[in-house]
Amino acid sequence: MDVTEVCGQEGQAPLGILASAVPPPQRLDGEPVTTSPDRVRNMIDIVNEITGGRGSNFFLFVDRPTLTEHDPLSAAWTSGKGALVGLTD
Repeated sequence: MDVTEVCGQEGQAPLGILASAVPPPQRLDGEPVTTSPDRVRNMIDIVNEITGGRGSNFFLFVDRPTLTEHDPLSAAWTSGKGALVGLTD
């Protein structure tokens, strides 16, 4: 199979191949649960930087203390645009 058959653009490797080539401690998929609200804000800032200030609802973040107090389905997650959302919204 040719790379262009998988991703549709000449010269670009499919993301699945790139992600699986990264050693486990440095995986690209990251973990949406982080240590603190400050770290959540930092990750949203990074999403804004990458998207030219538009943010993205593709990403959801939550800190460990929030998940300690709530189950994942009732916890308030923060989208990559900074909005509070629930997983069942």
